[in-house]
Amino acid sequence: MKKYLLTTGTIFGLFALGHLAELLVEWRPPASDPWFMAGMALIILVSGALCVWAFRLLKASGRAATLVLLLFALRGSHLVAQSRPGGSSAEDSVRAVELARGQALLRADTTALGRLVADEFFEVSRLGQLRTRADNLRDIASGELRLTAVHYDSLTVRIYGDVAVLRGIADNTGTFRGFPFSGKIRYTRVFVRRDGRWQAVAMQQTSMP
Repeated sequence: MKKYLLTTGTIFGLFALGHLAELLVEWRPPASDPWFMAGMALIILVSGALCVWAFRLLKASGRAATLVLLLFALRGSHLVAQSRPGGSSAEDSVRAVELARGQALLRADTTALGRLVADEFFEVSRLGQLRTRADNLRDIASGELRLTAVHYDSLTVRIYGDVAVLRGIADNTGTFRGFPFSGKIRYTRVFVRRDGRWQAVAMQQTSMP
């Protein structure tokens, strides 16, 4: 019985911590993906409750229980450390670059944008126009292109060596040459890692209904 309770408590504890770490890494605003957030929260709560139940029933303070609890704590610390920025993956780094780009657009910060985008960058706009890095920076610096809201959703990243492909949905609002625009786009952005940092080299976007 003791072995059963030790095993059960440990499994459910690790299960809860693993999903908590995944939730921290893959954090999304609840409004953007309510089913994901609700499902993860339910799994963590149920697993945590079963872990507490098993160890309460154990009612033992022997060496075996102490050892298992110590291993449980160490495993939890490892999972939490993995979820912190210092332990972030290449995918997390690319997502961070994309979010930083959104903030730079809102501030019309062409210096920051210039660092995030490679010289050879080009994009195919929602209207099918081919635009270069110089086109975008010029329009932002002059105020012809002004973003007032930038929202990203469903960002997924795939890494292929020093190349990353990001897919997502953007919901941007602003003005272009005096004309207002808004609406969602589904887009793909390609990054290349150079000197340890990711830079965008290409983008394609399509309007969503």
